[in-house]
Amino acid sequence: MKSRIAWIDNCRGLAIIMVILGHILMRTGIYNIEYLGVYAIYSFHMPLFFVIAGMTLNIKGTFREWTLKKAKALLIPAIIFSAMALVFNFLFIVFTENIDNAFKYLEGLCSLKSVIYTIFLTNKSSFSGYWFFPVLFSAYIIFFWIEKIDSRIIRLSIIVFLIIANRIITFFGIALPIGGGEAFLAIPFLVLGKNISKIKKEKNAFICLIIWILGFVLWNRQGYLVADFFNSNIYNIFLFFLMAMSASTAIVLGMKGIYERFPNIFGWLGKLGKQSMYIYGIHYFFLEIWVKIVQVIGVSNVFYKLCWDIIGSVLIVSVCYILVCGYKSMKYKMVV
Repeated sequence: MKSRIAWIDNCRGLAIIMVILGHILMRTGIYNIEYLGVYAIYSFHMPLFFVIAGMTLNIKGTFREWTLKKAKALLIPAIIFSAMALVFNFLFIVFTENIDNAFKYLEGLCSLKSVIYTIFLTNKSSFSGYWFFPVLFSAYIIFFWIEKIDSRIIRLSIIVFLIIANRIITFFGIALPIGGGEAFLAIPFLVLGKNISKIKKEKNAFICLIIWILGFVLWNRQGYLVADFFNSNIYNIFLFFLMAMSASTAIVLGMKGIYERFPNIFGWLGKLGKQSMYIYGIHYFFLEIWVKIVQVIGVSNVFYKLCWDIIGSVLIVSVCYILVCGYKSMKYKMVV
């Protein structure tokens, strides 16, 4: 079994926490400070996952072997989680609304357009919450061929072409199969992750953090909306890459430096990081429940609301982690 790198798992753990906190703020936020948190988190949290994927990228075997391996690791989980989401959403609507609305939900899924988008795993799928899996799969497939090219100039030209292609298809509202359009944007982050080990000096983490802060301030002063990676709504491509790459680099270098000095301080983050993809897959179910709880309670004080946001994030992460570990433990016992 391939050994894991502890500080990289720490990065994954932090990333999945940011995902869940970002979703809670996005779904329940009513105060300006919460919206500011959404803007900040969405400026880097999913690019960070792509950077981490690039850090652990090790292409082996033929294209067929590579494709099958990544399909098993990414597309099959996407299909399984989508099927689980279908059942959950139906039952959730039955219990929180009524059975008539639940069947209307199913009718919406059965429309021709919805079926086509879902079958081809586009960003307009009925289960687009799991967009990361097909996008990362497509990015891996594209990256396989880019790595075969010896010329740096040609590789750079291809990456620039993919970014331009993403802007064009986004402008015309075209949804490519298997998250292809968003995969074009993910490639630069895979490349960054692949080469981030060449950045040796830890002080660069602080420099990158300053760059992100400046970029974030400029982003807000320009009045841009939330940078939404999953449907390529990123408004200013240059500023987006500046923020996403600088923040991701700062986090990676910072986590590595902290681990080298205090290897045990973030052990709990590493545990979350090892299960991050499973937590990502099931957290949506508990997110829906939490959103409903917050709506029923109706928190009207900004301090209490922020406390609820933090409590919700901790609870969802904890429940997901316990369930994932419990499932894996049961699966292991059944095999043994």
